[in-house]
Amino acid sequence: MTKQPDLFDALRTGGASRRSDPSTSKAAALELDASGLYLACLLALDQGPKTSEEIAASSGLNLQSITPRLVPLEEAGLAERTTMRRPGASGRTRIVWAITDKGRQATTTKGNP
Repeated sequence: MTKQPDLFDALRTGGASRRSDPSTSKAAALELDASGLYLACLLALDQGPKTSEEIAASSGLNLQSITPRLVPLEEAGLAERTTMRRPGASGRTRIVWAITDKGRQATTTKGNP
């Protein structure tokens, strides 16, 4: 049986690598299934708008795992930047992210309790 594509398929096709990365890094990124990290971000955002640090704290993951997932989620239309900014632990202001309707739908189809 052929697997039906889902909203996370677009994120698996290059979202984990940078444009400037060498081809070997891009190939390795394609081997990773980071959909669990994307889903963790969306589930945290489903509780309300958060900064990357707040998403990390809410999901129990480290900031270095969360931050690279936010722009691909935005590009896929699953999350969006708000006009708000809040100070982070370092005192530097952080973007506040929110889930979109499409992102909320993705969490529902992935088994959000």
